[in-house]
This record gives sequence, structure tokens and C-alpha cells, in this order.
Amino acid sequence: MDNNVFSTPESQLARFGHFSRDLYRCSFYRDRWRRIMPELVALDYFLAPASTKFHLCTRRGLLMHSVNVVNVALDLSERFCPFIPYERIIITALLHDVGKCGLLDAGKLHPRYIKNTEPYPSWPKQQKWWTPYIYADSKPMFTIRDLSALYCSRWGLEPEVLQAVMVHDGAFEDANKKYGMNSTPLAYLITAADYFCATTLETKDAVITRRYQP
Repeated sequence: MDNNVFSTPESQLARFGHFSRDLYRCSFYRDRWRRIMPELVALDYFLAPASTKFHLCTRRGLLMHSVNVVNVALDLSERFCPFIPYERIIITALLHDVGKCGLLDAGKLHPRYIKNTEPYPSWPKQQKWWTPYIYADSKPMFTIRDLSALYCSRWGLEPEVLQAVMVHDGAFEDANKKYGMNSTPLAYLITAADYFCATTLETKDAVITRRYQP
């Protein structure tokens, strides 16, 4: 990985297009991906932030983070677990945080994050608590992991993908303790890639991407 290459939302969108074409070429995922793409648009997946105040709390942050997780997961798989199917890594990484978009119910989106319309405070003590996005009232409220898994299940993705989506927060989620050492290599791969991206590669304004472009 080239640590001197930084990405923009536009270049991450181009990378997403590259991965999307690979999924359309895959006979196993082709029909599923055709069903998923319109729903990603309806979910505002391409515009949503990745968080309220932490990594990539900016417009298109979720897209940028998801593509970054694909990039890192593919790098790791080349070195340590080349037996995991390439397309399975892509679709899992792209959708691992789709629940951050919110709840899509009967064609209406109830977003998880909404833009903070409060002006940035001038008092330093208040600035500490101000965030670019705030949580929206979304009912019924699901956790991100559960809502992400719900979408993946509805889209007909296999149990290995669902488990990887559900446990990708690793030790940060107490509910993952029950899986212990019983998770799949795909789950461990996505967990490692997600953690590395969120804590090391991503800042508010830029992400590191792979050394090559589509």
C-alpha cells in the first residue's frame, strides 16, 4: 500500500464503479447486485457520512470509508487469505456499514444521520461537543450492525457475508463475544480492514487508497 496517495470522493466513486463492474461480471452476484444498486441510491448511500464526528464525518464519507475497507481487505487477503473469493470480499466490504444510511421503509428513507444545522459555536468549550452531523429520530431504531445485516439478508447474500457484517465491529461490540473464535476468515478480514481504516487511514478530509486506479 502506498501511504503517500490520498483520495477524493470523486476518485473513491470511480473505485466503487470499478468494483461494481467486477460484481456485474460475477455470475453468482450479478442479479443480486442489480437489485442492490437501486436500493443504495434510495438509501442515499453515495451521499451519507460515515459518522457524526469521528472518521469521515462528511458528505460521501460512507462511500469513501466503504471503498477504503475494500482496498485494505483486498491487500490483506492477497497476503494472508487468498482463498476467500475476490467478489465476496468486495460485496461484504461495500455493504458492511450500509445500516448507517438509516431505515428504508416502503420507499421512504428515515436517515440515521442528518446535517447539524446549528452554527459552529464560537465558545471553545461548546466547540468540543459540536458535530457536523447528528443522530436522527428513526423508528423503529435498529443498531447499525443489525440493520446492515437485515439489508444483506433481504438482498439474498449468503450467511458468511451476513456474519461478517454483523461482527465487523469486533471487540468494540459486546454482542460479538458470543462468536469468540467461531467467526469465519471473511469476518476477521473485514473486522481488521474496518478497524485499520477507521482508526489509522481516515481523517476528516482525506483517505488513503490503493496505489493503483481503475
